[in-house]
Amino acid sequence: MASRSRRHRPTICDRAREGRIGLETVPEPGPNRLLPNAPPHTGQFTFADNRLPDGSFFQVFRLEGQQGQRLVLDLESEEIDPYLVLFDPQGQKIAEDDNSGTGDNARIQITLPATGTYTVYANSYAVGDTGRFRLQVRTVGP
Repeated sequence: MASRSRRHRPTICDRAREGRIGLETVPEPGPNRLLPNAPPHTGQFTFADNRLPDGSFFQVFRLEGQQGQRLVLDLESEEIDPYLVLFDPQGQKIAEDDNSGTGDNARIQITLPATGTYTVYANSYAVGDTGRFRLQVRTVGP
């Protein structure tokens, strides 16, 4: 009997690298607004969350930013492998990260290219993972 190879199921990471995720999957803006230097947002991915086409759970956050502002976004968890994607005010992906934070945590360090409302996707690298997370935005430098 011939062995069957397992097909790779695309994740948000694959789609982000190929530029195939965008704001069309973003639900209407809700209370998930991020403020730089505020206490971390604590949340949890559950089966009730939005799902990307690959079946992974995600949450969307909005962030008001100023051109030239230097930010660090951290998505941390002990229960999932966090993944972050940042979109500029025009909906173009400008940054993504899986493991630049401590351990398997995600970190994006960026100087914002424009003033406006940015969109952050908080997601798990693995499809279907649920668990608690912390998301924080900090300003750096002058």
